Amino acid sequence: RVTSLFVDACEIPTVRVINLKRRPDRLLDFMADAAKEQLLVIKGPAKLRSKSQVKKNANAIVSPSSIDVNEACSGYDAFDGQCGADELDDQLLERLAGDGALSDFIRAKWRPGDLRAFDREARNGNELVATSITERACALSHIASWMGVEQSLSPVVNAGEVDGYEQKVIRMFKISGFARGPALLHKNTDMEPAPVCVVLEDDAVLADRFAERLSSLLEELPRDFHFCSLGYSRPKTAPIVDFSSQLGIPSCLWYLTGYVLSLEGARHLIQSLPV
Repeated sequence: RVTSLFVDACEIPTVRVINLKRRPDRLLDFMADAAKEQLLVIKGPAKLRSKSQVKKNANAIVSPSSIDVNEACSGYDAFDGQCGADELDDQLLERLAGDGALSDFIRAKWRPGDLRAFDREARNGNELVATSITERACALSHIASWMGVEQSLSPVVNAGEVDGYEQKVIRMFKISGFARGPALLHKNTDMEPAPVCVVLEDDAVLADRFAERLSSLLEELPRDFHFCSLGYSRPKTAPIVDFSSQLGIPSCLWYLTGYVLSLEGARHLIQSLPV
């Protein structure tokens, strides 16, 4: 019991990094910076679930037998976009649990004009533009990371005393801390602090005192939040509304260099596929 309480008290800051297999240099550089901040690092992407499994497992809870230990402790490499369309499909099939296709996860085309409301420089009109193979691979890597976050944060049930303890220990090594700020919605006022995961691309540059700043941010981050961006860009005409000393509410953001996700946030993104 004493050990269990100790584990519960130790909010080990773990970050999930998205890294290509052919770029171990980037991973080493990232881990060197992470070591200075005393952060644990695991690879972010998990196996992808098919569309039918996503619908079936919505708001599901996890049993110990369903947890992939290798995935829980290490994760997988990012999808590589330096290839042909057929090769990217092959990568998808190798990492897909169940039947599915690229179109289940990513739209073949998108409309730049949709950004016009926030970005005056955006292309005008309803013309559709095809997503590139690199864009598809990048998107798949993030989607796979969302699924890894969902698995890590889903509550474990039907575990015996030993299995339950082991899964609790593993879970503590997979989270980045707890969002402790007051809830945004009144119905969530009595909600407990929410465990979160931090996802970073391997070219993300950690700010000085990253772990300390992350801890301060989590103290203010509403416990019923879904997504919080850490590294981003935005159009000049897209305002950010001040929320607290550490947080703002954006109207439009670019890039997914780094972000914080809750369980409900990961589930919302997964249920919103394809992107």
